[in-house]
Amino acid sequence: MTRSAKLLYTALFFLYFSPAEYAFPNSTVDTIWKLLVLAVGFCFIVLLLVKDSTNPLFWSLTLFFVSLNVVSSLMVSSDCAPSEIIFDTAKQVGFCALAIYGLGRYPRDCIAAFVVAGLVACSLNYVTYIVYYDVPGGMQAGTINSFGRQTAQHWFYFGSDNASLEYSLPVAAALIYYTITYNTKWIIPTVIFSVVTLQMYIRLDSVNATITFVFIAICALYALYKMRTESKLSINRNSVIVVAIGFNLLVILVFNTESMAAYIEQLFGKSSSFLARTDIWDNAIFYFQESPLFGQGVSNDITDILRLTYNHAHNVILQILYQGGLLALFLFIVVMYICMRNKSCNHDLGGFIIACSIGAVFIGGTFEFHFTYVP
Repeated sequence: MTRSAKLLYTALFFLYFSPAEYAFPNSTVDTIWKLLVLAVGFCFIVLLLVKDSTNPLFWSLTLFFVSLNVVSSLMVSSDCAPSEIIFDTAKQVGFCALAIYGLGRYPRDCIAAFVVAGLVACSLNYVTYIVYYDVPGGMQAGTINSFGRQTAQHWFYFGSDNASLEYSLPVAAALIYYTITYNTKWIIPTVIFSVVTLQMYIRLDSVNATITFVFIAICALYALYKMRTESKLSINRNSVIVVAIGFNLLVILVFNTESMAAYIEQLFGKSSSFLARTDIWDNAIFYFQESPLFGQGVSNDITDILRLTYNHAHNVILQILYQGGLLALFLFIVVMYICMRNKSCNHDLGGFIIACSIGAVFIGGTFEFHFTYVP
């Protein structure tokens, strides 16, 4: 890439690190930002279709997001505004097109552009964390108070405490991958970003985000050790993903009991927050059973809260089943299969980091729902 192309790609990636609506100075800026996201996504979807119309990863991701958002909502007559459903789907598919097009032609420059854009956006989130840390409700303090709600949670540039993991995790993973694969000098910004972000999550008492970051950090240290000692990687990357998925399912199937929930609450000092998640899981399973093939579709927040007691299922697998049903889950498995079938990366360090990053999505997605914004 030329320097101007690198700057352009960095700016385009930055658009996808969209702040929460309340973080915009006014609704006009929010609207312009969304229109730019749609325009960029449309252009790169067209480019990818012209240059690589049979790309299996792009089509599997597209079918998954269309099934998860659009098909499911049409089948159950969703009460969510069609414009919101279309925008969210177009944003997700557009980001996939932007990333796949760049990675297919300029992998090193594309990853560097994503990292720089992510570091700038995450820095903005960190600034709001510093400014609003002592304010209950953070940037939504006034809104929270107006509804008469009491909360210990904070809302910053990206959203609530754990929600920012949807942005910080991909940036950390890309930093680690770039450092190991292309330039070991990037280890300094990688360490600084990881330590600063982990410190933020620990201070915010965000257990889910903390555990996920610790996991990816351990994987990175192992990969760096193997690189320094020039020893062969003995772990198959597919096994990392399978273990992470197994952990996610194990928590749902085995730990979803009142006694186990109480033990975990005591272990992490999380009051009744974990027990509330088990109630949400039960509700998500109940509504999935009402519409197992297509799920409940995309709903208004108030509808999801009335069904689940929260606006999402607090688990990535249960959210897919609750929102998109078995059809969306099947397409998600297809995506995972395509990601895992490339045997040429099974034992190299880059492939290992990719596998650990996917595994981190499932570990972090055990108690939350990630990949809403940056897939």
